[in-house]
Amino acid sequence: MKALTGSAVTAALGIVINVATDLKSSVWAWLAVVVLVVAGAAVGFGAEKRTRSRGAVGAQEASVPGAVSQANHGEQGVQVNVGGSSDRITVKSRSGTAGLTVGVLVIVATLAGMVAGAWLLQRSGPATADSATGGGAPHWAVSMGPDRCETGWVVPDRGQKSIPVPREGPPDGAALSSGGHVEVTFQGASDTATVLHSISVEVVSRSAPLTGIYLPGTCGSDVTPHHYATDLGSPRPEVVPVAGEQGGRVVPAQEFSFKVAKDDVEKVVVVPTASSGYVEWYLHVRWTSGGSRGDLRIDDGGKPFRTTAATAARKWCTEDSITWAEPDGSPACA
Repeated sequence: MKALTGSAVTAALGIVINVATDLKSSVWAWLAVVVLVVAGAAVGFGAEKRTRSRGAVGAQEASVPGAVSQANHGEQGVQVNVGGSSDRITVKSRSGTAGLTVGVLVIVATLAGMVAGAWLLQRSGPATADSATGGGAPHWAVSMGPDRCETGWVVPDRGQKSIPVPREGPPDGAALSSGGHVEVTFQGASDTATVLHSISVEVVSRSAPLTGIYLPGTCGSDVTPHHYATDLGSPRPEVVPVAGEQGGRVVPAQEFSFKVAKDDVEKVVVVPTASSGYVEWYLHVRWTSGGSRGDLRIDDGGKPFRTTAATAARKWCTEDSITWAEPDGSPACA
């Protein structure tokens, strides 16, 4: 039994060290290494102690003359009465050793299961870095804006007299009005192609439309065509392909399935609608690259996207595409 316990601890220790090296940052795996090292030391110390105890008992038996007249079996071991005297020699039983062995084996099995679970979780979870069999999650960037002059932004009403039109990005504190676009650009992380399989929406919260000031988008040249649309007012929003327009020509709807690489970029435009409320939401993209796979969350700088109906906001206008202001009765602000 001693040899079996020692062999089990040694084998488990070797396996756990290999797994911990593979997982690198897994605290549980390295904790298992420490515990198994301590268990191995305990088994060795116990074996040495038992060897010394047996030697001592043998010496004691040799020094007591006479024959064995009585032997009593108890929980502590076997008590031997030698030569009818009152001196007793207690010979320890092997039950304590067996209990220790079983305990060590249970610990080894438990730790092996924990480390195996951590290793399988690491293998099946989203991969974020290049591996020997494939690339990692694609790089991505987001930009948001109105659909030309047909949609816009809703900002808090702080008593301002005018609001400058930013050169890029949203105004301060703005939520995108229903029908605006969220443009996501994907690029592969390595020369190995990354396949983008599907895109979906995760709704975080819903509430009444935001109040404040509605700032319509500035009219101008064509924007990147709208490839996908999602109705955030639906109980279970889906991202569906829609036709778009670019350079005066119609771009047909296309199912979501693309390949990107280090020198290959793909641009996706999602048009969220929330005709009767305010919604916070994320996008999710499933991807694979060689032997790696994962679920990529697309967000607005670590925060959810914000889309609102403009029905509860006061409408402002812009005549020069430089500032927004309250309507003054001119045809441009009608």
